[in-house]
Amino acid sequence: MMGPEEKAAAAAVSGSVAEGSIEGAPLEEDLSGIPAHFHAIAREFGRAKFEQVYTMGVAQHAMNILANGVGRNMELFNAVLMAVEMLNKISLLHIQARGWEAAELAKVDAAIRRSTDSRIIVPRSGVRGLDS
Repeated sequence: MMGPEEKAAAAAVSGSVAEGSIEGAPLEEDLSGIPAHFHAIAREFGRAKFEQVYTMGVAQHAMNILANGVGRNMELFNAVLMAVEMLNKISLLHIQARGWEAAELAKVDAAIRRSTDSRIIVPRSGVRGLDS
């Protein structure tokens, strides 16, 4: 077993030693709140990157629904556009602060889309042809 001084030295060299880890082996990342079919993506790219891409995708989808629902009310449409611009700015500032590259986040987005697309079930017709 490593003593406290050895753990501190190991943490300084390798990054950090998680509390409760076995001799410096990292603990499983907490994926609570993430749907099970996205766990592999969150593990591969990290929870923070996954959540950044996933939440922005959900926000963009919601904003598209709002924009499509405003009809001819230009004041409401402009308010939705301003909200979209602010979400994008906040997201960009967060991405820059974390030092993430666009290519990294594009890979996360592609993985999320693949996972989502694989879960879409196309209903089959209950009507059978004459020769079936």
